[in-house]
Amino acid sequence: MGGRYSALTAFGLVPAGLAGADVARLLDQAAFVADAVATDAADNPALTLGAAFAAAHADGARSSSSPTPGPRPRVSATGPSS
Repeated sequence: MGGRYSALTAFGLVPAGLAGADVARLLDQAAFVADAVATDAADNPALTLGAAFAAAHADGARSSSSPTPGPRPRVSATGPSS
């Protein structure tokens, strides 16, 4: 099970615990913010972050969190060209 929501599943928690993360604390913090991110309110930190990503994307910003495709390299029989 891979994907953006797998960090709080066994798929993400077991390796985190083996790497030394305090899994109990992580889960407590996730439970603490669960109500705050489940509401459709202006103070929802998830909505604020999403809006910031959307605004940056609209302005042409590129990051690993909001990728946009770049130009494709041309490839010939002799290899890629610039």
